[in-house]
Amino acid sequence: MGKRARKYCIIAFAASIMTVLAVPIARAIDKVDSPNVEKGELDFEYSGFRTFDAGGNKDNLQDTEALIAYAPTDRWEVDVGGFFSKAPDQSFRADGVLVENFFQFFEKGSQWVDSGVMIAFNGSTHADLADSIDTKLLLEKDVGKFTNIANIGLEQEVGAHASGGPDRAFQWSTQYAISDSFAPGFEIQSDFGKTNEGLSFGREEHYIGPALYGTVLDHFHYEVVYLAGISSASSDSAVRFLFQYQEHF
Repeated sequence: MGKRARKYCIIAFAASIMTVLAVPIARAIDKVDSPNVEKGELDFEYSGFRTFDAGGNKDNLQDTEALIAYAPTDRWEVDVGGFFSKAPDQSFRADGVLVENFFQFFEKGSQWVDSGVMIAFNGSTHADLADSIDTKLLLEKDVGKFTNIANIGLEQEVGAHASGGPDRAFQWSTQYAISDSFAPGFEIQSDFGKTNEGLSFGREEHYIGPALYGTVLDHFHYEVVYLAGISSASSDSAVRFLFQYQEHF
């Protein structure tokens, strides 16, 4: 891809992200984040999920994020964007803005497992809803062509409308790299609820399902995941997606 074409791709993708941010669009099943940071990488990213369920109150729940990410060093990345949601029989609405910081602990491959942490602030745009602080322990292990990633997360509401917590979550991804553009795998997504709720397995949200990952034309990264609900509180199924344009400086 030539420099001029690449420039127009960046402008077009940035414009689409800004359009998304200007319109009420959708977040709870989450992307699975790697702890590894690449210095000088600039990303334009759009991600989210949609649920499918025979019952009305769990069908067509949608959450999305649109963000711009940049890694000024080989150990630190910062993301800025917005998050949006749609409840059944309602329109999309803008829920807030987010700032995420990723910190890589060690050089990739220098330890038995790659590790890092994500710390984020989610600021609500609704006066009656709480802000929140998210933290995630990020772990990654390559075994041959397999890449395994685990995220262990806590989300604590803050401010006048905070209610208990923290909420606990776990995500797992395994992928097999047939090529850069095609890596099949699977994901596990779990939301255990808040620590003070003491939920049983059936009242927690748990999903598992097949996934496809890849990067095409050196710049366009995609993730598409089909998730089946395996607990009573989960929707019957859900689809998670992520589309990302990557540039390096």
